[in-house]
Amino acid sequence: MQPSFIASLLTEGLVSLRREGIEVQQEQMLLELIVNVSRGIIAKEASLDVLRSIGKGESKDLNEAIQKLGLKRISDRELASIIRQIIEKERKLIQEKGEKAFSPLMGMVMQEVRGRHRW
Repeated sequence: MQPSFIASLLTEGLVSLRREGIEVQQEQMLLELIVNVSRGIIAKEASLDVLRSIGKGESKDLNEAIQKLGLKRISDRELASIIRQIIEKERKLIQEKGEKAFSPLMGMVMQEVRGRHRW
């Protein structure tokens, strides 16, 4: 686990949530979140989404937030399937832009798999 991630979460992340009107005061939940990120159960990029869901009362705990947000891990097979679907859907973009279509396609893939890790 990168100390910089923990420091960023506890400073910038919590400040950002406070600006949204969300207070996170449960130290045990923060510790549990950090442990889950370090074990690869959820991606560090999804941490604020998880805390936001709990802070807003949309989820009662970490596990429920992970489930409601769809943050389960993703296998290589699932990732390849998502990429194929996006390429098939965006054939016109690829034909028009050629190699320049890579960045927008990558953005679409990242949006689809946001917060999920590969196995």
